[in-house]
Amino acid sequence: MIILHHGILGPKVNMPITKVLKQRLKVLFDYDMTLLTYHLFLDKHEVLGNNAQIIKLLGAEKGEKFGYLNKLYWGWEAEYKKPIKIDDFLAKVKKLFGSEVKIFKYGSAKIKKFGIVSGGGPYVFPEAIDKNIDVYMTGETAEWTESWAKEAGIHYIRLGHYNSEKFGVQALGAFIKKKFPKFEIKFIDIPNSL
Repeated sequence: MIILHHGILGPKVNMPITKVLKQRLKVLFDYDMTLLTYHLFLDKHEVLGNNAQIIKLLGAEKGEKFGYLNKLYWGWEAEYKKPIKIDDFLAKVKKLFGSEVKIFKYGSAKIKKFGIVSGGGPYVFPEAIDKNIDVYMTGETAEWTESWAKEAGIHYIRLGHYNSEKFGVQALGAFIKKKFPKFEIKFIDIPNSL
């Protein structure tokens, strides 16, 4: 069985079967494999989701639902009990995500509250601005992202789409292993800097 965050059908529900999709499906059929994908749930789940896991790994407390888009909340607000220096926060982020993160550093010197939407979340950046969040983190940027961060006086951190979406599937694997200790669970990391 293979568990993925994103499915193999791409962004369209009615995507035609192309050469690439045909090859992917052939591998599944040839090896009699089951494929499970949990896109939304591995972003927003309150414990196993990408965003909840990132908040936990950054040592913050999960707050209110955050990142409203297409009639759904995709992420969470998070808060530190005591504000931390932005440079200490950035050190935690770089330790967790590596040096490929892109930082638009235009906010306050101390961080109390941040918002996170894993994956492609630049379009909920206005919500972070409206809620006076100190830092907004997501997987991608848009052309206008830096100028908005500068004008709003908020830090914006692009984590990389893939980098921000690998924590949920790992947490799900650990959850399955705990319930079924005899199962062999392996996370296959296929890095993608975008």
